[in-house]
Amino acid sequence: MKRLLIGVALAASTCAVKAQWWDTGNLTVIPGTSFLGSINNAQLDVITNDIRRFTLLPDATYTIGSFPGQVKDGSLLLSPDVDQFYFIGAPGPYSLLHLAAGSNSAQQQSYREWMNTGISLTGNEDHAYWGLKEAELDYTDVVLHCSDIGVIRPWSKV
Repeated sequence: MKRLLIGVALAASTCAVKAQWWDTGNLTVIPGTSFLGSINNAQLDVITNDIRRFTLLPDATYTIGSFPGQVKDGSLLLSPDVDQFYFIGAPGPYSLLHLAAGSNSAQQQSYREWMNTGISLTGNEDHAYWGLKEAELDYTDVVLHCSDIGVIRPWSKV
């Protein structure tokens, strides 16, 4: 019986080493050595309540809407349910930061190939982008692009 208990304790202590707590922090941080992530071409995911909420892409290129070969290296997707975003047909984040609703957030028809350095917002089958639109070197516009949003109504008291 003692051998069995020692074996169970040894197995439990081995598992505990692999599932370390993050609540103590680091005593020292060494730039270039201490980091969150990996050194291979893998995405970084954050999961809460067993649901993926955050995905930071590595080097990634894919088609968005009718625009093939969109380079989205380092783009971040933040959503109440990242897997649902992909499940309904979205290929990945549309810009450097993409905030996507938990459902009906894959609207791609209004995407344009210049939507890179900015924030994409999708939900309710609508799409908006706020960010830069580069034309030529040192000539850049700031754009607020809304599509399929519906009628803009004047402010009213609710």
